[in-house]
Amino acid sequence: MLRLGKIATFLLLAGLLSSAVPACGQIRTGDWFCISATQDGVPMPDFRGSMNVLADEFTAEFTYGTDNGSSQSLYTIEAESLLVNRIPQEVILHGSRSSYSSRQIYEIKLSCSEETWALVQASLGYGWPDGADKSRVIFKQQGDSVLVIKSPDGKTIFTYTYGSLKPYQNPVQFQVNMKIQRQIGNFNPQDGDRVLVRGDFNNWTGDSDQMSESATSGIYTLTKNFTADQIGVEQQFHYVIVRPAGSEQAEADPKRSFVLQPFGQVLGTVFFDRRARPDVVENIAIGATESDDYSPATAHNIHLDEFLVVWSKSLEDLWGCLVQPDGTKGTPFPVVASAGNQRNPSVDYNPV
Repeated sequence: MLRLGKIATFLLLAGLLSSAVPACGQIRTGDWFCISATQDGVPMPDFRGSMNVLADEFTAEFTYGTDNGSSQSLYTIEAESLLVNRIPQEVILHGSRSSYSSRQIYEIKLSCSEETWALVQASLGYGWPDGADKSRVIFKQQGDSVLVIKSPDGKTIFTYTYGSLKPYQNPVQFQVNMKIQRQIGNFNPQDGDRVLVRGDFNNWTGDSDQMSESATSGIYTLTKNFTADQIGVEQQFHYVIVRPAGSEQAEADPKRSFVLQPFGQVLGTVFFDRRARPDVVENIAIGATESDDYSPATAHNIHLDEFLVVWSKSLEDLWGCLVQPDGTKGTPFPVVASAGNQRNPSVDYNPV
C-alpha cells in the first residue's frame, strides 16, 4: 500500500509540473506582460502590451503613445517556433475586423498610425512574410516565465514575463531640495558636505547612493535601479547629510516611503528634513496690528521657491502677499472683499 501511495504521489506531481512547464514548441497558458520592446535594437520605452494565451486561442493588446490596438485569434504552432494565426493580411488602422463560425476565429481592433502599426504589429500576432498564406510571428519561451515574440524578419522584438509585469530595469529618481539647509549654514558642499539617500534598499548604511547637484541649483538627485522582485514592495528611506569629519545628520522621523512601480518612477522633490524655509511662517508679521490680521494660510511653490500667504482681515476681507524664502514680503493685495464674513482661508499655490 505504501508503494502504491508513493507512485500515486509521483504521478500527481508529474501532472502538476507538466501543466506549469509546457512541452517544447508550446506557450504556457495564462497572462503575459511586455517588459521590453525594440526595433532594430532601439528601445521603444513608451510601448505597453500584454497577451493572454489559451490552448488554441490568444488575445493581445498594446498602447504606444496615443495609439492602441487589440487582437484575438485562434492559433496553431508550426516548426516549434512559429505562432500561426487567422488574422487577415488586410487590416483597418482605425476600426475593426472579425470573423465567426461556431466560435470567433479572429478579431482585430486598431486606432493607430501607419508608422505605429509597422512597429507594433508583431505584438498582436500579425506577420505576413512573402509567400505566407497565414499570419505568423516567431516565438521563443525561456523557461516558464519569459516569452519572446519577434516579427517574421526578426527586427522587432517584444519580451514578456508571465503572471505580472516584471521589467528588468525599474529606475527610481530621488530628489531633495537643499537650498534651505545651505541658506541656514547646515549644508556646505563647498566645504565637502555630501547628501546621500539611505533606506531598506541599502540596509540604511554606506555611501554608495550619493546624490549629485542637478542643473537646478540646490536640487540634488540620484537615479537608482531596482530589480523585478522589488516591484510592489514598499521601500522606506531618508536623506542624510555627511560631513568631511565623519559626522552625519539624517532627516528626523517619520521615514519617507514609496511603493516600487513597474518601469520605476520619479519621486517628487522634497525639502531636506521637511524644512521649507529658514524661519517659520507663523513668525512673520502679516499686518500692522494683530487684532486686524489673523488666521494665515500658506502654500509653497517649489518651482518659484516662494510662498503665498493669505489671511483674514477684519472678518470681512481676505488679503494675500508673496513671501520669499528669506522672509522678504511682497506688497499685500486683496483676495476677497465683500460684506460677508471671510474666515479661516485655505490656499494652494499651483506650480508653473
